[in-house]
Amino acid sequence: MNNMKSNWRWPLIAIIITISALQVFSQTTLTGKVIAEDTGQPLIGVNVLEKNTLNGTVTDVDGYFKISVPQDATLVFSFIGYSSEEIKVGNRTSIELQMQPKIERLEETVVIGY
Repeated sequence: MNNMKSNWRWPLIAIIITISALQVFSQTTLTGKVIAEDTGQPLIGVNVLEKNTLNGTVTDVDGYFKISVPQDATLVFSFIGYSSEEIKVGNRTSIELQMQPKIERLEETVVIGY
């Protein structure tokens, strides 16, 4: 009799653990568009990476991207000639980012003539 009372608990415990694990590892599909702040044009080939992972994608010819990440993730956007940006995902389902041009000036110029 005592054995029958405790047998119902194991399936219940397994269900609770499974539901908890699904909530912890739940992924959200995030879409977005990346444009240049100075021109307003879409940026093609921007790297969109989940910080500290190998999970990533690049923007298409219209500047759009799609990636599945956990809600606690941080996305890192990088593109040659533009400043990198980090954005926390949170409860977002979409992001529209305007990347700032990265302007660097040379301190010295050396000209060599032959």
